[in-house]
Amino acid sequence: MTKHEHLLRKLIINRELANSLDQLRSAAGKLWSDEGPRVIEGYTDHGIRHCERIIDNVWSLVQSRKGPKLSEIEAYVLLAGIYLHDIGMQCDVVKYPEVAAYAKQLGASFGVEFRASATNRFSLDEQKAVRENHHYLSAAWISLAVRDGPDHLRNAMKTVPPNYLRDLMDVCMWHSKLPIGECPYWFNLQRQCRKRLIAAILRLADELDVASSRVNIETVRSFRLPADHALYWWLHWRTNVEIRASGTIQLTLWLHPDDFNEYGEIVEDLFIRKFKDKNQPVFEALREDDVGVDLSAYSNVESYPEGEKFPPEITELLKSCRKEKAAGAVVPTRSSLLGQTELCLQVVGGPGPVGHQCPAFPPRLYCVVPNEDKACISFQDWEEMSEQIRGEGRGGLPNYREGRCVGMSFRGRFVQGFVWPVAIQTPSRAPKPVRAESKLYVFEVPRYDCLPSVGEQILCVQEDPTGRP
Repeated sequence: MTKHEHLLRKLIINRELANSLDQLRSAAGKLWSDEGPRVIEGYTDHGIRHCERIIDNVWSLVQSRKGPKLSEIEAYVLLAGIYLHDIGMQCDVVKYPEVAAYAKQLGASFGVEFRASATNRFSLDEQKAVRENHHYLSAAWISLAVRDGPDHLRNAMKTVPPNYLRDLMDVCMWHSKLPIGECPYWFNLQRQCRKRLIAAILRLADELDVASSRVNIETVRSFRLPADHALYWWLHWRTNVEIRASGTIQLTLWLHPDDFNEYGEIVEDLFIRKFKDKNQPVFEALREDDVGVDLSAYSNVESYPEGEKFPPEITELLKSCRKEKAAGAVVPTRSSLLGQTELCLQVVGGPGPVGHQCPAFPPRLYCVVPNEDKACISFQDWEEMSEQIRGEGRGGLPNYREGRCVGMSFRGRFVQGFVWPVAIQTPSRAPKPVRAESKLYVFEVPRYDCLPSVGEQILCVQEDPTGRP
């Protein structure tokens, strides 16, 4: 048991619940034993070491200044969910057809007929079907394991109090893929316990297990893996995750300078931006319970001269990804963007200087700042916001990351065609109106908790007093 696991377990005072966690942990360890066969071959670690790293992430989140305070029951279901959330990836659905059938009732869609002759003989299509539905399979196996599972799992599941069984199933089912906002807010019977919060914590802590500690790069060097699997092994190996005491999470991915220059943008799309977009609903769910964690705007891809270059098969895959992105890319025009402002901002003022207020999350808008224009965003607390300001270059343009405190303001100069992604969260208090000035866009925020999502700052596209867009 790790140090942080031991500290979290101190929240469990009830001896029966503590004993249950011991048995669930042991059962998960046996299910993912290094000596046992794998249903899904060549995939990153999902065993007990993965659970330990998730617990380390949970501990960092809980201990942050804006972290959640958990009750004993919430902590029990969270730890049980950590041990069991991925067991569906080790479910031999040919040996346990009832589990697959119940997973379908819960919402699974396999699209293949399972014919594997042994646990480690599933075809690639069968493995993909199991992986994409593993959250349903985990929930189904938790429910049925007391009568349809290996002895160690069956005996462990008998220790789970029936009152919490459905809650444990839901936490595992909503740890991946399903819209987190649709997870029931409260436990089924313990109405003071927050199920959605527990599912969101597990989901984020799981998503944060993307650092180099997750992979042994010698495995991918020594054996042939499917190209898409190998790519993420390499990206995990180059990644550092830092969860700060402030609740800010920073991801940094290091690339050899040649790879950085050639593939930095597509790697950032595949990894950093994908992480941000995928987990934005999770951050929103956590904010419902005043858990103020978010992704730092300085999460990015960096050049590292001592880094190892990607092997040819990885660069070929990245070239293919870049080509696909370019084929589907649409460069927005200023006129088309101006017509989309109502998706992001609700006009509440009259002509001339226009006032706006934030609607509910998550509207999104791309704003283009014309050549020679300046952008100015003012904040009450520069110290808190200094590392959360960032512009993202699109269409081959570089990212804009330069800030300085000038009378509590951030000033930047942009080039023609610079695109800034915008998302707005619902503020606790309406922000001051946007002031439109000639070639100057200003947004003032009265309090830190009124700010937009980290790394996604507000910039209005509107008519200025001169009548020019």
